Amino acid sequence: MADALLVYGKPVMQKYTPAAAILAGAVQVVGSTPFVAHVDNPPFGTTPILDAIACEGGIYQMVSDGTPVVGQRCFFNATSKKLTLTATANVAFGICVAGPTGDLAGASPTADGDYVFALHQPTGVSPGLVGGKSEATASATATLTAAQLLGGFINSVPVAAITLTLPTAALMVAGARGCKVGDSFDLSIENSSAGANSITLAAGGATLRGGTSIAQNKAAKLRVLITNVTAVSEAYTVHSIIGA
Repeated sequence: MADALLVYGKPVMQKYTPAAAILAGAVQVVGSTPFVAHVDNPPFGTTPILDAIACEGGIYQMVSDGTPVVGQRCFFNATSKKLTLTATANVAFGICVAGPTGDLAGASPTADGDYVFALHQPTGVSPGLVGGKSEATASATATLTAAQLLGGFINSVPVAAITLTLPTAALMVAGARGCKVGDSFDLSIENSSAGANSITLAAGGATLRGGTSIAQNKAAKLRVLITNVTAVSEAYTVHSIIGA
């Protein structure tokens, strides 16, 4: 069986030229996003074709490790070629909408997996689509985490001048599971200090453009743009606008 068999829906297709031949139904992990090939590419050993790989949409029948539960986000294990509820070391595939449907060969689910039906929605955990926002606090010099940025709001009450450093690109991409190039999100950093204590933004692993000093009772509006999700070459740019 192919990695993924389309059973319902019209997926959004992506222009993609594979580095090596892939077969229809294969899940191709690009960066941290699983795409699904819909035709052999290249066909009959000829030049690779475009618009042949799905980036989201469609419900697929796939093999699981027996753990996916209807309504929960599931992940693709590129080694075993199975869906799982385990996020660590795997990539977000989408949401389990039906199944498991029974053992594939009569063995236990942990031995050979069960069929499940999953909505392909890797962008469901990308930065622009992260669920509930939350306010974080960072009032001392520190390196911010991806989770703090993704939360959308950072309130700082420094008692002296401090520096807040942006996370490494690798940690940013890893924290925004399923993100792809072009994904972006906004966040605010507010200086609520009782005194004239400034906050300096440091690029860390980002390309930082715009203002870098946030004065007392001022806030910075940041837009984070993912520019590379390839392992070891991750990159992102942060555009900042600071209130006058």
